[in-house]
Amino acid sequence: MIVLLTPIMLILLFLIFHWRMSCIRNPNLFVIVFVRDYLILTSLGYIYYSNIENFKSHYILKNLADQSPLYSAVLASVYFIVVFGVCFYVFRDFIFKRLININVACNYRRYILYLHKITIIMIVALTYYVISNYESILFALGGASSLKIAALRAQVTQGYDNWFWKIVLFSWIPMVGFSWMYILLKFGKIIDSRFKLVGVIAILFGFIATILGFEKARVAFYFIGLVGIYLYTGRAFGIFKWVVLITSVLMIVSVGYIITYNDKGVNVEYLLNIIPHRIFTQSVGSIVSFYLYPDVFEFKGLSGISRLLASLVNERFSSPYADMIDYMVPESKDVSGSLSSFATGEAYALFGIFGIFISPVLTSIYYAFVDATRFANMSKIFWAPLYGLFFSMPFLASSVYSFFWPVGLFYSMAPFIVIFVMSCGSRARS
Repeated sequence: MIVLLTPIMLILLFLIFHWRMSCIRNPNLFVIVFVRDYLILTSLGYIYYSNIENFKSHYILKNLADQSPLYSAVLASVYFIVVFGVCFYVFRDFIFKRLININVACNYRRYILYLHKITIIMIVALTYYVISNYESILFALGGASSLKIAALRAQVTQGYDNWFWKIVLFSWIPMVGFSWMYILLKFGKIIDSRFKLVGVIAILFGFIATILGFEKARVAFYFIGLVGIYLYTGRAFGIFKWVVLITSVLMIVSVGYIITYNDKGVNVEYLLNIIPHRIFTQSVGSIVSFYLYPDVFEFKGLSGISRLLASLVNERFSSPYADMIDYMVPESKDVSGSLSSFATGEAYALFGIFGIFISPVLTSIYYAFVDATRFANMSKIFWAPLYGLFFSMPFLASSVYSFFWPVGLFYSMAPFIVIFVMSCGSRARS
């Protein structure tokens, strides 16, 4: 009963503070995190697996002795989302809103010119990648079995040797698309036609890049990011538009399942079963974490955050959620990826109770700052791709270690930092 009551109580508390229509028409990042990451991708799973029959029918959870890890995960998630929400508004309204406009004004025209050049480079890079890997891509799209596609997906998204292309395909190119989405909406009436054309192509190539990861949800998240940019310009998104977006996302995911599992004879009944199942299983990793740590594994500490930090303590780096799938389902570790799940599970696996206490405060700093950029005056063109990234991806429903060591976030913003500095410098000289 507690598993069902806690989300209901939090929903009521949420509605007390977010009852205005503006929270629907132009939601901030906390609203997105609460609804998507916590309610849909986490709490629904907890409620589903609170039924002992559902719990015992899951191929991983059935190996747990009882449901006590589930209750621990529920309590940790409640603590997380409450503290995260409080800290989000404190940091955003009392700190970051006041700091965000203490910046150097950006020369918009020069920024767009440099972004145009970066975009051409990204288009050439994506074209080269497609040509170099066309056999694998055609194989995946031409009727490969679901197991083969899963292996290709793991090869693209998990291998450390492929780190450069992961940044290009899944960060830089989609974020370039977000940048151009903002520019077309904000400056579309005053920029040259060549920039408009390149902007449309960049948005299209962002879509293509997400497809090349062979991950169904990533494509849908990209479209959600474009909606985030639409809202970032100050526009409203009514209830009807949200219904259209949600329907479109479900259709995109359904098409992805049809392509991926064509060898299983996918039909409407299959989709009606598999999509809720995938949503429910997103919570499993956070449950398993409270079962494995510290009884089976020691808390990972720095060795679960990055290779550099792991080397400082003479340990081998591996993320906790990757270790979980290796231990619980070793026969499918090469194609299943990690057991990604809500932030508290990984925070607990890293630092125990302290990780649960500190993780909502730490992550709220990132989200509060990014959301505060909506109130920036002269630098929104620079922050737009970062906002699109945070709006699109359910980071807190899948991991937390990257917030302890945000090198990947810096890499994602690197091209935009360079052209922003060059634009500001150019303005200063003019």
